[in-house]
Amino acid sequence: MAIRLEEKNFINLYSLTPEQNAAYINLFIAGLGSISSGVIGLFFLRNINAINLIIEKLREKNNNLKFVVYDLDYVIESLKDCEIENIELMSIKEKRLEELGKFDHIIMNPPYSGSLHLKILREAMKHSDDVVNLSPIKWRNPQTLIHSDNTARKIVKDFGEIFSHLKSLDVVDSEVVKKMFDTDDSNDLGIYHITNESGHSVEEYINEPLALKLLQMNKSWVAGVTTLVPTSNEFLRLPVIYGNENKIWLKKICSPDFNRYYKLDVGQKHCRPYVNFNTKEECINFHASLSLKVIRWLHYKCRFGANICQAAIPYLGDYTHPWTDDMLYKYFGLTDDEIKTIEKEVE
Repeated sequence: MAIRLEEKNFINLYSLTPEQNAAYINLFIAGLGSISSGVIGLFFLRNINAINLIIEKLREKNNNLKFVVYDLDYVIESLKDCEIENIELMSIKEKRLEELGKFDHIIMNPPYSGSLHLKILREAMKHSDDVVNLSPIKWRNPQTLIHSDNTARKIVKDFGEIFSHLKSLDVVDSEVVKKMFDTDDSNDLGIYHITNESGHSVEEYINEPLALKLLQMNKSWVAGVTTLVPTSNEFLRLPVIYGNENKIWLKKICSPDFNRYYKLDVGQKHCRPYVNFNTKEECINFHASLSLKVIRWLHYKCRFGANICQAAIPYLGDYTHPWTDDMLYKYFGLTDDEIKTIEKEVE
């Protein structure tokens, strides 16, 4: 199936400040070390200064390099006025990505709309055995390897060939991304270096090994026991779990107002996730457990942007009694060092 490239999916990088331009170029510098000869494709960089500087840096090693710029119309038109030797210019409207030839190297920054960037990256790998790519890295979330029904896991499944050839991955923090591109996007970016050689396993790039350990140890999750309508006389509408980019939200992981969620939706037509219990006491104990340090910490580490997936909430089974932090530490078999890590980050 052909990949549709539309300008509306691209962030405009034409008017970056000099400081932003320099930072943008530096994102790719690490990946340029392997490039010394042949034909280089510059895909979707969307910035004249960035393209010129990359070409300049690479030609310091080899002045005979040939470049093919595949980009938006305004970039191609602007480059026509630049006196750059041995360069071919091609608009995304002139030729589909699938129709391009082979390249010795590709440097690219595809649009980040949904999983489009990964579809483009997968196609680019058919055209070169050496690709440097800038893309979001939502798949590094610990949930990726645990819950088969979430988006991150689906990404790993659908684009497994990308990760199997991932030679290296440098992470650009979301706060840096916001300043660099004047965007509210809350995702980290990754500088992927992909070759035709075998790469690393996805597990090696998971960003929170301790969170992954806890997820792997637990066998039951709230997402697996919720219902869309109440199925017992005692039920709790799953609390809204929310956040922002400030760690203060760790203390506000769910509302302390139990009554806000207890049997509120009776008689309403719309469906919400419910957790069902035999007694009101169990409802109270479940709600209180969501504020324990381990669970709050897991929520934070397993978030996508500012959102929490229900699949990150452990279901402890027995809520006939209240749970405490110490009980959860024993339940997960945490070491003293692991407990210190969690308590330091939560507090």
